[in-house]
Amino acid sequence: MNQIPGMMIERVEVLTGGASATYGSDAIAGVVNFITVDDFQGIHFDYQFSQYQHNNGSAVAQHVSDVGFDLPPSNVDDGESHNFLLMLGIDSGAGRGNLTAYATYRNIKAV
Repeated sequence: MNQIPGMMIERVEVLTGGASATYGSDAIAGVVNFITVDDFQGIHFDYQFSQYQHNNGSAVAQHVSDVGFDLPPSNVDDGESHNFLLMLGIDSGAGRGNLTAYATYRNIKAV
């Protein structure tokens, strides 16, 4: 499921119980169908940014300082994440098919 791009999912159908008549004995408990976009045309670009922010103040900090260790900064921003996603789609003539390409680039810095 990690290989299905989120932009390509049109909807998700969840069928619970009794799906074995349609899908075979593996579907006794149910089935999840991922319906993908099959006629995408154009360009779709998405960018996501995130980071972690935390405070290092605690009761332990005084004990660490008393022992002689350096304390980390009290406020830390790290773990930046940049996620670039690109999807391109084109229809063939007379509606006989569709070609869709998807690419992603992710850069995650250490925490």
